[in-house]
Amino acid sequence: MNFLANKSFVFLADRYEEWMGGACISQGPLSVKITVEASENGIEFTVEGADALRMKKHGTYAPISDSGPSVDLGTRLQYVNPFFIQEDPLELILVHVFYEGRKISYVRFGMSYPDRIIEFYGKAVSFDGLTIPETAPRKRLSFKKMFIDGIADQYRQLLKENTVSLVIIDHQMACVAFSLKMYQSLLAMTEDPDGKFKDQVFTDASSTIATFYPIFGNEALDIAKNWFNQLVDSPRKAEVFLNYYFGQIEAGEPIDGWKIQNALELE
Repeated sequence: MNFLANKSFVFLADRYEEWMGGACISQGPLSVKITVEASENGIEFTVEGADALRMKKHGTYAPISDSGPSVDLGTRLQYVNPFFIQEDPLELILVHVFYEGRKISYVRFGMSYPDRIIEFYGKAVSFDGLTIPETAPRKRLSFKKMFIDGIADQYRQLLKENTVSLVIIDHQMACVAFSLKMYQSLLAMTEDPDGKFKDQVFTDASSTIATFYPIFGNEALDIAKNWFNQLVDSPRKAEVFLNYYFGQIEAGEPIDGWKIQNALELE
């Protein structure tokens, strides 16, 4: 499953195309904001700025899972509306989120009475809690300013559920987890072909962890950075790692580093 699946994001579109029966029936520039909120209740899509288009502007869809009905099709995420009303020409039965590699490319809304689709083209500007300001310098983004509160809050929760005597592997994994989460969110919005942002992301995340655990030394940091670099190069293992790590936090369980390592070795 692609790491984009079941995640919140904001997508700004600057043009659209409407298709029916294999033919484009309308197209043009526009300014549309698509907000996606992921929760336990489902994936909620809201479309703003498309008043002239014949479609419902809000809906909740089933999250992607191995058992369906929403699935990852390899080039796009398919979110299915399990409560769609038949014979309503404005009703959305599914949403496709197309991606190229790790970046969202466009979003398609599908209707079935008659078969009709509307596609929105633009870019993601927010993903899974990380937002890139339009005015940010491209060669030096302040990840610390954008993400430090989120890292601090989640790490406080980690410390609350564990003891102050956490073994070093937990702090190593915290650096890896938060760095990886930040970097994946960044790649959903922009490209990093030369890996310029990768080291910066790790530095900002690890320095935040270090404020909670000052004796987190250089040797442990080097090990954590090596883990981070390996997982960046292996998206499947990265997803397994994050699912185990944050799953344990959400369940209120102590971080079991050996359990995570064993899961990765099975991949």
